[in-house]
Amino acid sequence: MSPERLYHLSRDGKALGKFDESVMRDLLRVGKLRPTDDYWTPGMKAWAKLAILPPKRILPTPARPSNQPTKPATPATPAVRRKVDWKKLWPVPALALLALLIGYAASRDTDGTATPASERKRAVRQEPEPQEAPSDHIELTKGFAAFHPMGKELFPSHVIAFANTKLKPRQPGAADSPHYGHADFISGVLIADPRQGDRISVEVTADRFLRPSDIKFTVKRNSRSASAGPAPLFDFEALAKVRQTTPFNVTIKVRRNEEEPVVFTEIWQAHQINDCPTRLSVLRLSEDKGVTQTNHHAGRVLAGFVNENHPMIDQVLAEAKATGICNAFTGYGDGKDDIVRQIQAVWSAFKKRGVTYSNTADSTRSPMHSFQHVRMMEQTLGSGQANCVDATVMLASVLKKIGLNVGIILVPKHAYLVVYDKTGKKREFAIESTALSHATLAEAIKAATEEETDNLRKIQGLLDDKSDDDYHEVIIDECRRSGIQPIPYAP
Repeated sequence: MSPERLYHLSRDGKALGKFDESVMRDLLRVGKLRPTDDYWTPGMKAWAKLAILPPKRILPTPARPSNQPTKPATPATPAVRRKVDWKKLWPVPALALLALLIGYAASRDTDGTATPASERKRAVRQEPEPQEAPSDHIELTKGFAAFHPMGKELFPSHVIAFANTKLKPRQPGAADSPHYGHADFISGVLIADPRQGDRISVEVTADRFLRPSDIKFTVKRNSRSASAGPAPLFDFEALAKVRQTTPFNVTIKVRRNEEEPVVFTEIWQAHQINDCPTRLSVLRLSEDKGVTQTNHHAGRVLAGFVNENHPMIDQVLAEAKATGICNAFTGYGDGKDDIVRQIQAVWSAFKKRGVTYSNTADSTRSPMHSFQHVRMMEQTLGSGQANCVDATVMLASVLKKIGLNVGIILVPKHAYLVVYDKTGKKREFAIESTALSHATLAEAIKAATEEETDNLRKIQGLLDDKSDDDYHEVIIDECRRSGIQPIPYAP
């Protein structure tokens, strides 16, 4: 047997001899060797305990430590770590490659400038370069790696708004690797080469925002890779109070059979409550293609920022009634002309409050996702500033409160309000919300409905057949029926 195939054994600093792998495992099985004994073989950087001997022998490299210690250098090494050639185990390095190739994408700013609605220019935000070059290797620890389908991030706005959704959970595709646990897990592990009958447990804990959760299962069949993760348990109260992007620690503990557990501790970030995802990237594990990434438009999260239950709405409606433009807010009660009068009263109340256009919507970048900073109603009214999204969700909140069916139209670099008929199916007209500071309601309706580059009449076909990913319609009533609720007001 060549020296490269020998294992050096030691107990309490005393050499026990050199054994090939099969003999060593036999001696360990019958008790001649102890789990607390130390071992070393060429290719390892330090000695380790037999208790964490990997299930398969690590392929050695020609290099050998220059000074082999008589006593193990690190007798309490917590885990054997090894590098896996991605050509032989492609799903794992693909995870690292994918996350880095996505890059630190800039938030997809949906706003224009403060010029009149008919002359507004689109703002362009420069995307930062990836912070480091991609790597073609990723470290495994005893056949495991941490795996997070949406990256190491939480968007409180997304979590809270979708907490009670009636949407069906994502179902694995036919080509997906086996998954154990909850279909919509956010933190778990990637398992390399799982074997039928393996008993595995996964625990996820965090120092903030996530409550402890776990899953235990038995591997059903041999496969090249698998993923596993428990259902996430959120601390909604803590998430609702995140006013600035905040780091926190997440720990994943995984155990196979009776082996020592493998522990991953990572730093995540919780975005501020005002960060609204516009596009989310989700990683999926496939036995044929490895780790792949799919993008999903997330405009429906904006429905969470529309808050028809906001306590400031009563004051706004009192001010709107005081204008004398309409006597009461009756929704669709007295026809289209009365609908416009009610909106005119609300429009005038906001104008008297001095709300002006402001495009200060920059925010912390995300490694995987695009998002827009959106002010809550109290922030917009308190600062007297609003960009196109801020003004649109504020108007939508009040108009939804008085019984009108409203929605948000998302076009490249911009957003505006749409008002539907009583059935909620026909688009009656649109409103250019940024015109609050410089135009009448009639001018704002004409601009968004007929004059703007992406006016409602021009893009209705795209909205109906959904042929263009840049044009989306967020119908608030539909979102409410699916379970997307307003983000609660938090003073």
